[in-house]
Amino acid sequence: YLHSFLKEQPDLNWDNPVVREEMKNVLRFWLDLGVDGFRADAVWCISKDPDFTDNPRNKAYQGDDPLEFGGYIHKNSKNGPNLFKYLNELTFVLAEYYDKRIIFEYYPDPNLGDIYSQFKPFYTDINNRIGMPFNFEGMRQHWSAESFGEFIDRYQHMVLEPEGMPMYCFGNHDQPRIVSRFGRRQARMIALLELTLPGLPTIYNGDEIGMENGDILPHQVRDPSATDEMGGRDPQRTPMQWSSSEHAGFTTGEPWLPVAKSYTAYNVDAQLEDDESFLSLYQMLLHLRHIDPVLIHGNFELVDVVNDMLVYQRSEGDKVYLVVLNFADERRSAKVPKGDILFVTNAADVVDYGVAGDITLKPHSAVLIKL
Repeated sequence: YLHSFLKEQPDLNWDNPVVREEMKNVLRFWLDLGVDGFRADAVWCISKDPDFTDNPRNKAYQGDDPLEFGGYIHKNSKNGPNLFKYLNELTFVLAEYYDKRIIFEYYPDPNLGDIYSQFKPFYTDINNRIGMPFNFEGMRQHWSAESFGEFIDRYQHMVLEPEGMPMYCFGNHDQPRIVSRFGRRQARMIALLELTLPGLPTIYNGDEIGMENGDILPHQVRDPSATDEMGGRDPQRTPMQWSSSEHAGFTTGEPWLPVAKSYTAYNVDAQLEDDESFLSLYQMLLHLRHIDPVLIHGNFELVDVVNDMLVYQRSEGDKVYLVVLNFADERRSAKVPKGDILFVTNAADVVDYGVAGDITLKPHSAVLIKL
């Protein structure tokens, strides 16, 4: 009996071909019902060292109990020799259907070498147009133009060596919400950033209306992995806020987790009527991606990282878009070509945009320009 997580979650033996065929039939069952795709959880565990060799001890571990999870380097209990063979078998199932995707939850392990080299096989060893990894590294970046710029540029070069499909993700159910992590203005910057980067964006539900972490009392904790009375991952998992009615319109009964107190101010109904809302920003940017695929498939070029401002370009043929983001706590300027401003994260965030192309932005703001 082997479990990589909770003892109530036994691992399946993916080395057994009968197990793999059954898992493929599970995919077919849902595909036949018309689903568009899947999120495959914790895929690093489906292949292990076939000899079940013990994991080496982690000499850098600073905890009190060396037998805890962090006391080992998990070299042999994950990322086994058949990992990408088995993942590719799943993509073959989706290839039987039209326009379907499977997205693999995968966290590179710094103890096992360079994180980008661990991403590499997802773009070389499987059908990357059907199966791709969540790129969670965007959630680990320090809030600065340099940090985000280096991360995006390195990832883009890694993905494009083979003709791969990039994927960006800045929030999910395991991390504090973007608003709670960075702030409201910063969260609007993340929206413009993510929806002007190449490939497939991934948005955690509620981020598109600026949801923040909820408050979880000790008796309300549901997360089985929570180690304290603060609710573990529960604060970012509170119900979707549809309206200002009871339980935020999520249910007429008692929800599994309490609704965040901010639901009266941040809900779908209210934001549908507000042209300056989070939801409107997401809708307009998604609409632009839909009508102009340059933002999905076009070339990416990091133009500049200077003065805590990040500038990059998306282009294809004679179509060119420029994105400028101010990560600083104060007004900053950058020299960019003159063009037409399409989107600004907040009204009046552009302080100045002169004929010479010098643009000045308010703190924590971003702009999309069509050249």
